[in-house]
Amino acid sequence: MKDRILALKQSLKSKISSERGDIGDSLMIIIAIFTAVGIMFIFPIMTIADRTDDMAQQTIQAALEKLVDQACMAGEITPEACSEAEATIASTGVLGDLESEIQTLDDNPAKKTVQVQRDKVGENWYYTIYNAQREEYMYPESGEARAYPLKPGDRVVFRFRNTSLSWAEQVGSAVYSALGKNVSTISAEASGMVMSTSSK
Repeated sequence: MKDRILALKQSLKSKISSERGDIGDSLMIIIAIFTAVGIMFIFPIMTIADRTDDMAQQTIQAALEKLVDQACMAGEITPEACSEAEATIASTGVLGDLESEIQTLDDNPAKKTVQVQRDKVGENWYYTIYNAQREEYMYPESGEARAYPLKPGDRVVFRFRNTSLSWAEQVGSAVYSALGKNVSTISAEASGMVMSTSSK
């Protein structure tokens, strides 16, 4: 009788251990399947999305550089140039704000200082015109759109930063937040100094 009980216990133990082994093997198979799915689908999608964002970043940067170059060479910021830059940015599908900052050279640059050395030339003074002021001048409520005039020595800066998450940022935000990293944003900036006045 004792031998039968011991034999029964032994067979139950071996059965339980084999079932546990089956469960462990099944769990490993499931983990392997999820890993394969991640490698085969999720990472390529993230790579494609990152490349799309990189292309959008380069397109926006080129549009801002073209806008600044035109303004610096022509001595004015034209509504046509702004519209062209905005259309190029819109073609990328990235939503964001296009901001400008014009550092205007004071009408009396490099004033003589009132220090001990009277022949010493002082610093050039700049005052800043921001985006709202520029747009108010260029797009008056009454009348047609007009160019914003610039003069040699003025500095022009255009900036863009996306206001909504792109597809890559949405896909990557979950992964990056799990890794404790920040989600990158699409931003661009271009600046230059005006070299000539408008011919108009």
